[in-house]
Amino acid sequence: DRIAEMGYQLEMLGEPASCDWSLEKGKSSMAAFLSKYSGQIDAVYAVDDTIGNGALQAIQEDKSGQNDDIKIVSIGGIQVILDAIKDGKNYYATIYQSPFIEAPAAMELASQILAGNMPEEKINPLDTPIITPDNVDEYGPAY
Repeated sequence: DRIAEMGYQLEMLGEPASCDWSLEKGKSSMAAFLSKYSGQIDAVYAVDDTIGNGALQAIQEDKSGQNDDIKIVSIGGIQVILDAIKDGKNYYATIYQSPFIEAPAAMELASQILAGNMPEEKINPLDTPIITPDNVDEYGPAY
């Protein structure tokens, strides 16, 4: 629904089953997509780096030759994904989700609340860096 709302020119080919944050389930889910939609997939969004790593492995093991250029974006910042971004083949980006970003922001918010400055909003968005081949060397593993 957000795709249409934002006006993106994307076609969602299908929704995978829940991968339960599992590399193996991410890999098998991606392998099923590669089989069903071979040559039709341009990009994959993985809800976290571990699932994205599974998708990457499935793409790398695919022997059809029709899925070599698929790009992956996920959330996390684990070392294996930073390395995959540096490789530049399939991994396009990860959205850095790290205690190095989250903890200071949480402590600042907690300090404000304890000082009696309760925020009006109940959601506290965090600015999280997007790691791409252009800036991957600026970041260490998220955790």
